[in-house]
Amino acid sequence: MSIHTPRWKRYLHQVIAAEVSSFARYYDNVLQWGRTPEDHGTILDAVDCPSKRMLADDEPFPDLRHEHDRRTAVLLVGTINHHLDIEALLRELASKLSRSSRVAIVAFNPYLQWLYRITLALGLKAGTMPTTFVTITDLDNLCRLSGFERVRVRSAAYVPWRLLGLGALINRVMPAIPLVRHLALTSVIVLRPIVPSAAPRSISVVIPARNERGNIAPAIERLPDLGGEIE
Repeated sequence: MSIHTPRWKRYLHQVIAAEVSSFARYYDNVLQWGRTPEDHGTILDAVDCPSKRMLADDEPFPDLRHEHDRRTAVLLVGTINHHLDIEALLRELASKLSRSSRVAIVAFNPYLQWLYRITLALGLKAGTMPTTFVTITDLDNLCRLSGFERVRVRSAAYVPWRLLGLGALINRVMPAIPLVRHLALTSVIVLRPIVPSAAPRSISVVIPARNERGNIAPAIERLPDLGGEIE
């Protein structure tokens, strides 16, 4: 599939995949879900991970809630930019993930919508115009509603050409420069599912006291329910 992909686009996907690999290489498995029609899997192919697989369009997402010895990262490449109900999408994922699972989202920069329209008009980008652009603040709110929290966000890919090494240098240096680092074409955002622990908790409450003999008992009586055994 990558044979028919232009060289510049393969390079762009390699830059994005390198950012995904910076954490995915420590996971046992990467599952790409929610593939868009123009995605031929070149980013997933370039991700560094012991095991990786793209789920078929009609394949249900597997139940990972009982994973204890394995860690799985779920990859969404442009999925949220072509989805009309991101909260429902994240809720569906959250219901099937374990505490060790992570979701890696490759998202288009919401402030560069004009650039995507130009690339589509010039034929540099195939497919359809993304319908949904969300800022990090919007995504944080959606995460709170759907049972996730954002743990990492990295800008990736500023120049889609190598330019005899100059493009590679720009893509490497720009994320470290304040203000302009937000001009990247994409961001790689990592989410952690909020899964309550099933194990009972034992909580120790320490009350510093000196000459407080008459106040200790009332202080203990005022303790709220902390959700576990208290000593």
